[in-house]
Amino acid sequence: ADAFVCVPITDYEVGQPTLRHIKDNGSGTVVLDAHGPTTTLTRDGERHPRVWADRDVWLPYVDILKMNLEEAGSTWLGESAELSGDPPTLTDEELRDLAAHCLDRGVGAVCVTLDERGCAVFYRSGSGATMGEFVDRIEVENVVDTTGAGDSFAAGLAFGYLAHRDYVVAAEYGNAMGAQRCTAAELDVYLSREATERQIEDELIPIAEAV
Repeated sequence: ADAFVCVPITDYEVGQPTLRHIKDNGSGTVVLDAHGPTTTLTRDGERHPRVWADRDVWLPYVDILKMNLEEAGSTWLGESAELSGDPPTLTDEELRDLAAHCLDRGVGAVCVTLDERGCAVFYRSGSGATMGEFVDRIEVENVVDTTGAGDSFAAGLAFGYLAHRDYVVAAEYGNAMGAQRCTAAELDVYLSREATERQIEDELIPIAEAV
């Protein structure tokens, strides 16, 4: 396979040994949604955030790490070793510190979705510097159903990276697919590749803004 897009509900569905096996036995790009390792499931079926305590043993087996702001707060606690109540909302500087930590441990790019702000993409330049760019959101005039928007973002992220080998362009595809998912409840909401690329060109270019 060219890519493995892992969007687990908890780390029970896709654990670190699974990612290690994929990397040890193939060359496909691994995209991991941090929702799994930052979420715990109670006996009543309720989901709650949890500290991603063993984060660093996962990172060498992830090519693109995708997360939202809440998951970022569960991943990077700064001086705190515990998570009480809701995860903290990280500042842009803290997001950059989190990304640099992940990049130092083998991750190719960290993509953090920022709700109405779009997303931030962090990666290494050719000189080894940590680069960060904002990718704006695509406006959705009538939001019908957000179920699966994050999964769609992850799929678009993987496709965009395979097609262009550029993390920022990959995030543009992620934003487009996530926006398309929100426009209806059915699965036929997704546009063709050509229409998606026109949507990106019309609404997201130019997109570069340093974090």
